[in-house]
Amino acid sequence: MSTRPDAPNLETLETRQIDQQLRELEDRLVARYANHAVPTEEVVRRTVAELRDRYSIARVRSFLPIIIERAARAKFDQ
Repeated sequence: MSTRPDAPNLETLETRQIDQQLRELEDRLVARYANHAVPTEEVVRRTVAELRDRYSIARVRSFLPIIIERAARAKFDQ
């Protein structure tokens, strides 16, 4: 039994889901810190991108959004 060549594989689906979750995370963090002088929206988005890059080699990727959220909030709540 073979799969269709144009069918997305599980890794691609997982990546898309994580991308969506991280976009939603950015939006939540921007809203959470909207009334604070620091961090700005730009800083929030850059921080999420930097953390995503830091954890890009993780073998288990399904927990990335929560790990990134906790790291970002810890940084901003200092």
